[in-house]
Amino acid sequence: MTIENFEADVINALRSILVDNVERDLAKRSTVSRGYINALKNQKKPPRALTVETLFKLFPHAQITLNAGDQINGNATTGHGPAIVGHHNHVTAAAEDSAETFRHKIQDEIIRADVDPEAKVKILNIILNTETK
Repeated sequence: MTIENFEADVINALRSILVDNVERDLAKRSTVSRGYINALKNQKKPPRALTVETLFKLFPHAQITLNAGDQINGNATTGHGPAIVGHHNHVTAAAEDSAETFRHKIQDEIIRADVDPEAKVKILNIILNTETK
């Protein structure tokens, strides 16, 4: 995915949301200013400057795919590749990976995290004792 594709996806998703909503209502719901939403929609502000926080305020169920199969939070894609946002949201967790592979990825991240060792053990035990469906 290129930055240009990402920006086009953000603008198209924003315009899609605004078909059914007024900018003022979206601003109120997302806590992103109406002026900023308008500037994004009209391409006066580049979507590449969005923080992840603002991106998730505008698209609370967005999915970002960093590497093939590593999905964070859930959303539909437009087919351009990684880091895609869209309007019709749903939640998925590692759509291309098996549950076991996903579990191992979570465990690895927890082990690397800067977290109290006791908390790590508790979290890892919860993950190990969770059955996959």
